[in-house]
Amino acid sequence: VDFWVRQNGQVIEGGQSKNHPLILGESRFIPGFEEQLVEMKEGETKIFSLPFPADYYVKNLAGQLLDFEVKMNLVQESLVPEPTDEFAKSLGQFADLAALKQNVKDGLIEEKMQKAKEMWRGRVLNKIVKDSKMEVPPALVEMERVKMMEEFKNNLAQMGLEFDVYLENLKKTEQELLREWSGKAEERVKGALVLEEIANKEEIQVAEAEIEAEINKTFAHYPDWQALKSQIDKKQLSEYTKGRLRNEKVFELLERF
Repeated sequence: VDFWVRQNGQVIEGGQSKNHPLILGESRFIPGFEEQLVEMKEGETKIFSLPFPADYYVKNLAGQLLDFEVKMNLVQESLVPEPTDEFAKSLGQFADLAALKQNVKDGLIEEKMQKAKEMWRGRVLNKIVKDSKMEVPPALVEMERVKMMEEFKNNLAQMGLEFDVYLENLKKTEQELLREWSGKAEERVKGALVLEEIANKEEIQVAEAEIEAEINKTFAHYPDWQALKSQIDKKQLSEYTKGRLRNEKVFELLERF
């Protein structure tokens, strides 16, 4: 779809998009938007008004009634195959439908267990950090804040949002956000230092073979991984992977206590 969002006749910042992909039922827009598109035909244009939620993250739009113009460029139907033994076999690794269902069930259980493990690890690390009374060099906190900002900008870009527009709607500057993140940045630095200190005291090592195996495992699903290798900073990737594996071993050690 093409769409325009207007307030008092003017298109709002970030309020228009061309050939925007949209799947009915995913609820990625404000409540009521998708319902307006049901039964629209290709080439059809529709104009309607909707209120933004009162708790909308862009404060100056929260609770406001805005005008929408939507042009339907293409309509497609998603066909879901009937769940049969033949369908399960077509996926290449399942003997029948029962095996496929068991695999899905195992995956969901594994996902829940992983989330529970991450929550436990977070609580343990926070407890150690609070009890450590360590002093953190301001330079490390500043580096972490910059890193957090880059991560945040990348996340916004992946959602199709512009950082400058986000700041304008939030009525804050980049420096104000960085100041607000000082506490979180300090916590992250302390956490990293605690994990490094435990690894050093316990003489936890990561072999080169482990690093190489983990890198290959991580990128195994990339069809052009071998070609991609030449474009990646191998030393940086190796150091990052080594740190991740070392931290994993530290947490596994803590879990045994």
